[in-house]
Amino acid sequence: MPLLAVGPKLARIGGAMAYDPVVFISSTSEDLKDFREQAAKAAAANGFSARMMEYFPASGHVPTLPACLEKVAEAEVVVAIVAHRYGWVPDDAANPDAKSITWLECDCARRAGNEVLAFLVDESYAWPVELREDYRL
Repeated sequence: MPLLAVGPKLARIGGAMAYDPVVFISSTSEDLKDFREQAAKAAAANGFSARMMEYFPASGHVPTLPACLEKVAEAEVVVAIVAHRYGWVPDDAANPDAKSITWLECDCARRAGNEVLAFLVDESYAWPVELREDYRL
């Protein structure tokens, strides 16, 4: 009979995982919507269950920093997609340095010992001016 090994995030029976591993997709939303959708499709095609803000329950208000980081903590890997926007900066006592949510999500994953895969836009790629926040970068 194969042994059941239970870790903090997954259970293995022999060498098989008992459920799909989770990938958290982090980026700014308005400018990278298509890239986020493609990342979620790629994750699903490779046996991962994607988590991203589009999947958060509708509540009529911005999710709290702890709620966002809780979702990150549930993931085995974080995919960060970065272009020319800094994005949302949570107004929270736990964020005294005014870091963006994407930055905080990556920090959270790294502190937990989880892998962060960062994809950065090529500086030479023509990026629409209306999707840039050069003043904040």
